[in-house]
Amino acid sequence: MKDLIESWRAYLEENKYGKSQKVLNRESYSEMIQFRKPSELFVPLGAKMMQRVFGDLEQEQIGFHITNLNGVYGLLDLRGTTKQVSAMTRGMNKKFIQQGITQKGGVVVELEGRVVASGGKDLFSVPEKGGRRNVMLKMLRTMIPLETYQSLRDDIETALQNYKSSDPQGQQSSKDPMEWWYFRASDAKREKNGARLKEMITFYLDSVEKIMLKYVDDLRDAILTDIKSSPTNYERMGIYDENVMDKIQIKKVYLLNTYYKKRGMDGFPTDEEFKKLISDLDKEGIDLYSAKVGEILDKVAASLQTK
Repeated sequence: MKDLIESWRAYLEENKYGKSQKVLNRESYSEMIQFRKPSELFVPLGAKMMQRVFGDLEQEQIGFHITNLNGVYGLLDLRGTTKQVSAMTRGMNKKFIQQGITQKGGVVVELEGRVVASGGKDLFSVPEKGGRRNVMLKMLRTMIPLETYQSLRDDIETALQNYKSSDPQGQQSSKDPMEWWYFRASDAKREKNGARLKEMITFYLDSVEKIMLKYVDDLRDAILTDIKSSPTNYERMGIYDENVMDKIQIKKVYLLNTYYKKRGMDGFPTDEEFKKLISDLDKEGIDLYSAKVGEILDKVAASLQTK
């Protein structure tokens, strides 16, 4: 009974504000496993799997997430959960703060949480509806040795072949393993065959985890590294690192002064919405600062140096 009460309390807390920012390109695993070509294969970044493959994950790390007003509420609802957030520690610049990364900007949130994955540059991780992020195989091609990439891809395709060979319908089909897998998953999705989809998703995730163990050193260098270049190099190249974090807590919120000045204008929050955000953050005990873009950059640099 105690576990049930705690689960219900966590659910209520997670949906306290219900104003989460819509995430671009977010699909369910039942959609993501409908592979048409090898470039659509992916490596999952689930925390438990990452621990089994790479060992203990770093706790209480600082990161920064750029978003807008609604995105702040989304982060408030994710606090303490295993749903993942993408944050940066290198490469913050004026353009990103003003325009955002994949969404509109205007707000920089300082987070602290567990690092599930960390890339020296953008991993281009893709969020899944359940809250886990994933790295597409085509993105890994530039992050790991070519030989490792080719072997990793071949091993995953072999796993799909093994699944096809074990399935009565697969044994009767002359289709290429990936083509057959695509139609098998698509048919299950169309027929709302949840059991079949769950089986295929579990098979894929378990197979990739076993394959990752074969290439653990190269993959660690690519998707779980704490070796980063100097901030000046990120600034010069106009890039940023990506850190996938969960169990986040919000330390501070920085509101870009020009974002606030545009309140009520088309595409911007109203004055009432800003006042509510200020009030809600005050109730949560989270410090909110209104600052110029240069001041925010200085605050980010200072927080990282302190940590």
